[in-house]
Amino acid sequence: MLPPRALCSLHAILTPLVSLALLCVALMPSEAQAFCGFYVSGADQEMYNNATMVVMMREGTKTVLSMRNNYEGPPEDFAMVIPVPQVLSEESVKVLKDDVFTRVDQLAAPRLVEYWEQDPCLVLAYKEERKGSGNFREMDVKSSSDSGGSFGVKVEAQFDVGEYNVVILSAKESNGLEKWLEQEKYNIPKGAAPVLKPYIEGGQYFFVAKVDPKKVTFKDGQARLSPLRFHYDSKEFSLPVRLGLLNAKGHQDLLVHILAKKQRYEVANYKNVTIPTNILVKDHVRDRFSEFYATLLDRTLEENPNAVITEYSWDASTCDPCPVPALESGELYTLGADVIDGGSPAKEELALDFQRPDIEDGKLRSVLHRLTLSHRGEILECYKKGLKEIPGIEDLTMNLEVTIDKDGKVSYGRVVDMSYEHGPIRMCIQDDMKSWSYPKSSRDIKFKQRLRMHKKQLIDLSSVNSRGWVLTRLHARYTKDDLEEDLVFKMADPIVGGRGTPHGENPKMAEEGAKPGSYNNFQGRYIMLNRWEGKVECENPRRGIWGGPPNGGQQTRAASDIAFAPRGKFELAKSFAQKQVPGLELEGAPDKTPAEAAPETTTPSPSLEKPAADTSSASTPAKKKPASKSSNCATTPATPSDLPLEGLLLFGVFGLLRRWKKTRVSP
Repeated sequence: MLPPRALCSLHAILTPLVSLALLCVALMPSEAQAFCGFYVSGADQEMYNNATMVVMMREGTKTVLSMRNNYEGPPEDFAMVIPVPQVLSEESVKVLKDDVFTRVDQLAAPRLVEYWEQDPCLVLAYKEERKGSGNFREMDVKSSSDSGGSFGVKVEAQFDVGEYNVVILSAKESNGLEKWLEQEKYNIPKGAAPVLKPYIEGGQYFFVAKVDPKKVTFKDGQARLSPLRFHYDSKEFSLPVRLGLLNAKGHQDLLVHILAKKQRYEVANYKNVTIPTNILVKDHVRDRFSEFYATLLDRTLEENPNAVITEYSWDASTCDPCPVPALESGELYTLGADVIDGGSPAKEELALDFQRPDIEDGKLRSVLHRLTLSHRGEILECYKKGLKEIPGIEDLTMNLEVTIDKDGKVSYGRVVDMSYEHGPIRMCIQDDMKSWSYPKSSRDIKFKQRLRMHKKQLIDLSSVNSRGWVLTRLHARYTKDDLEEDLVFKMADPIVGGRGTPHGENPKMAEEGAKPGSYNNFQGRYIMLNRWEGKVECENPRRGIWGGPPNGGQQTRAASDIAFAPRGKFELAKSFAQKQVPGLELEGAPDKTPAEAAPETTTPSPSLEKPAADTSSASTPAKKKPASKSSNCATTPATPSDLPLEGLLLFGVFGLLRRWKKTRVSP
C-alpha cells in the first residue's frame, strides 16, 4: 500500500541492469512517506526524505530516469547514493526544471468529476454555427588509482551538473562503499553493506551526487534540489526498492510513473490490481477527496495484500476529463524523448522577464518600463558573469527598487527580495543602476519592478511525436516485512475503465471496473452528482440529463497530498452513493432519489408505479457483483473488447449535447 506525496515514487529505480536505488539516511517520523534509497550527510544529524518522484521513459532496452527529491535536515553538504547498471557519462546526466514533475503527477492522479443535472424544462434546438477549431572536498581522491585505498572503491568518472558534483564509483567488496563513505565522514544507515552486496555482485556501479548547500535554495528547512535525469541501456526493467527499507518506520509509499510507446506496464513478481473506479460518491467527498481516496486505497490493499495498484493508463497526449492539460511534445522531450527518438540536443539561451513597475499612473508606468528594458543588455551581462562565479543557480527572481530624483538620476538603486542570495549578480546590477537616467520630473519617483532571470531551452521538436506515449501510474504501499524482493516490470495488455457519462434520474455508470481493451483508457475516477434544485414549470420535465457546471467553474479535480491525508477516520461505505461497489467487498449507503423520497399520493396511478419499480431494479445490479469484482484485476484473462454499445451511445448523446443550444419550454 502506498500514498502519493511521500512519493518516494522511486528514489530508487533500476535494478541490476536497469535499476536505480537511492538510500536516505533516516526516515521522517511519518508513515506516509516514500523511502526508496538513502542520502548520506556530512553532518552528525539525521536527514529526512519527504518527497521523491521518479518518471521512467522506456523503449526497447533504453530507460530514461528523471527523479525529483526533497530532503529535510541540516544545510551541511550531503550526497545521494544510487546504484546504476553502467558508468554514466557527463552527457547522459542533466538537471531539469521542477514543473514537469507536477504536471505528470496531476495528470495521472485519481480524479473527482462532478456532473450537474440540467434544467428538466430545456429542449434541444440545433445550433447551426460551428466553433473553430558544493564540490566534493577534492574527495582526497585525485585519480582512480588512489581513490578507494584498501576498500576496493574506484572513481570511474567525475563531473559537475548544476548544483551537483557527480562521481561514479565501482566497488569490489560488499562493504567497501560503506567503509569509504564512513571514511569521508558521512552518516549512513546501519546494515547498509548486506543490502548493497547483491548490487555489487551484480556488477552495479554507484552514482554519488553530492550537493553544495551554498548553491541550493532552502525554504522552511527544506532544500529545493534540481531534479536529476540520466539514461542507460539494460535488458531488465526493475526497481530495487529494498534499499529503502534500511531505516523503514511503518509503511512506505511508492508511486511509479512509466512512459512507453503504445505500451502499458505492470509488475511481474507481485499481484496486480486496478483501483475500483467509476463510483458514484456523496457531496461530502468533495472537501475530503484526498482522505476518501487514501481510505479507498487502503481498503483495496486490505482485500488484496501486497498488490501493486494500477491507478492510471492513458495516452499522455489526451485525457477525459482533464484535471490539467495533457502532456506536450516539449515535456516529453524533457522526460527523455530526445534520447529515445534521437532528437537534436536542446540549445539554451539566457532570458530576462520583466514585469511592469508598481506605479498607478499608466503613462508613467509605460515610460519607466520602456527605459528599464533599454538596460536589458547590461543586466544580461551581469547574469552571465554571475553564473560563472556561482553556476548552480540558474533561475532567479528579484525586485529592482529604484528612486529617481527630479533630475532623472537614480539616487537609490537596490536589488531586493532575491529568491536566492546571489551576491555577484546583486552587486553588478546595483553598480549599473547608478548610471541609469530617466526623464526629469517635478518630484522624486519611487518604484519596484519584478525581474526574473532564467535559462530558456530552444528545442527542435520536429522529431518528437506527442501521441502514442502511454502514461501508466503504479501505486504500492508496504512495510519492512511485506517486501521480499525488488519490483520487476513487464509489458501488459491494454485496459479501459473509468469512462462515460451518467444517464437517467437514478444513474448507473455503463462501465464498471477495468476491462481489456484495444488501447489504454483507464483512470481512477469518482463521480459526484448535483441534482437540479430549481423550479420545474413544464408539463413533461425530462429528469436525469447530466452535464457540466451550469455557470462554468471547476468540474474535475485531482487528488493531492494523498500520502499525508488523515487515515482511519473516514467512513468509506457512507461515502458511496451506490449500493454495489465493483471491485470491493463493501456495500455503499446511497441516499434516496427524488422519486424515492417523494411522499405517496392518496390515489396512486398504476401507470406511475411500474416505472418506479423498474427504476429501482435497474439501480441495484447485485447479480453483477462477482463479474465486476473479477474485472477489477488488470491481469485477469478476458476477451479484449472496447467500450460497450450503451457506452458508445452515451458518448454520442453527450457529443450532440455540445452542438445544440438550450431553449426553455414555456409552461
